[in-house]
Order: sequence, then C-alpha cells, then structure tokens
Amino acid sequence: METPCFPPAPPVAPPLPSPEQQPPVPSPEQLQHAAEQLTRAVHVIFGEWTALRLAVENEWAGGGTRERALALLQRVRDGLLASAVVHRDELEDVIDNALVDDFNIEADDESPLEIATLLCALHTEARAGVTKTADVLLARSAGKRTWVEVPPPPRQRGEDDSSDEDIDDDNDGGGGGGTSAMDEDMGGGCVRAAPEVDEDGFQMVSPRRGRGAKVVSGRQPAPQSMTE
Repeated sequence: METPCFPPAPPVAPPLPSPEQQPPVPSPEQLQHAAEQLTRAVHVIFGEWTALRLAVENEWAGGGTRERALALLQRVRDGLLASAVVHRDELEDVIDNALVDDFNIEADDESPLEIATLLCALHTEARAGVTKTADVLLARSAGKRTWVEVPPPPRQRGEDDSSDEDIDDDNDGGGGGGTSAMDEDMGGGCVRAAPEVDEDGFQMVSPRRGRGAKVVSGRQPAPQSMTE
C-alpha cells in the first residue's frame, strides 16, 4: 500500500519576542544623558588623536590650526547627534579628507578608520541610551587636559620653522590654502625618520619633506570595551 502524499506544511512564522526579550525603550532622560556622554567622549577622542594633536601643537595649518581642529570636532559631534544612521565609511572619508585638505596631513596609521569605527560605536550606543564605551573613555581620561580644553603653549620660532615655510611656499601655500573640507556636507612610498615615542606610547614620524605634507604614524588606543 502506497504511503499517501500530503502537501507540505506551510512555513511557520517565527514567534514574536516576548515583552521580556525586547530591548527596553530608553527614556528621554537616558537619551539626554547618553548625548551628553557622547559629546564628552568625542572631545576625548579628538584630544588624544595623535595626528590632530601634532597638527595643533606644531601649527601645521598656520596660526588658526587649533580653531580648524575645533571646528572639525564640532562638525563631527553635531553630525553624530543629529543623525539617525551613521555610516563608518562616509565618516572615515570626512575625517581623512579633513586631515589632508585642512591640516596637510597624510595619516599613515589607519587612524581615520579607527576614529570612525569608535565614533560609530558611540553613536549606536547613544541612540539606545547606552553609555558603556563613553564611560570607559571618560574614566580613562579623567584628570587629563588636552589641546581641546587648553591651547598649547606658543610655538618657538626657529630655523626649522623657516625651512618649513619655504617648503610650504614651494607647494602653493602648504597647509590651510584652498577650499576647506569643513565646508563639505557630512555625510607610494614615504620618507620617514626614526620613530619617536611620546609620553602616551604613540609612535611619531617626522614630517615628509617631498610634498610638504605631514606624515603621521601611530595607533589610536581603543577603549577596553571595544577590544574585549
């Protein structure tokens, strides 16, 4: 006797998550606190960023370098607070282009990617009312003051400065000339000197002389919650 063939059973829709399994909706107070922590954390990230710190300390974009750096920080911060979705590759492009166009820096350490990844993690958490990564960053930097809070001391002008100015003049004004990348909407071989290690453990490479651009090499330390 042949076994009767039955039509296949219709696909069963996955069960809806129970109210206990659904993530809690953050309260307005939680979202406000998360936004405030994100703002503080962005200040920490930019303040500890080797490439931007060197640009500010050495005035690689001229006398208004710190103001340009603060404007970039503000533009990125405001974009994170105002955007529902942030794409890492787009944010990386914004940061990388700003380094080249506004500060005459070519980052040789993938720090724009690392900075964009960390900023996206902060944004995702803040949208959910979570401050885990921001709390780690703020705890790590407690008591520290960077160029974001305090302007660096005036730079002593010497022979090295005059040689840098000559290089900049030979390259159509060096850093700071032309259209600024900050005005955009958000959304080969290197000649290196012997690496130096600063007090934070970063490796630095002297400016490249060939094109007048500054080549920075180092690593941006990730907070513990990003590496565990």
